Amino acid sequence: MATCIFCGETVEHLRNYQAVENVLLFTVESGEGRWDEWDEISTGEAGDFECPECQNVLFTNTAEAIAFLSGEGE
Repeated sequence: MATCIFCGETVEHLRNYQAVENVLLFTVESGEGRWDEWDEISTGEAGDFECPECQNVLFTNTAEAIAFLSGEGE
């Protein structure tokens, strides 16, 4: 398992933030508009990877996050 360099907690996963766009399906039924289902579309690369315990940013790219969680970055 990996250990956060900021808080010292053992972590099994990281929190990752990505920009997404919600897509609503707009339809007309009985003369009235309505929004039906929605979907999420990723609009960019993976963002910051944070410690789930202290929320400090540990990495900004996927390769480093993989190495850290795999024990290769220690």
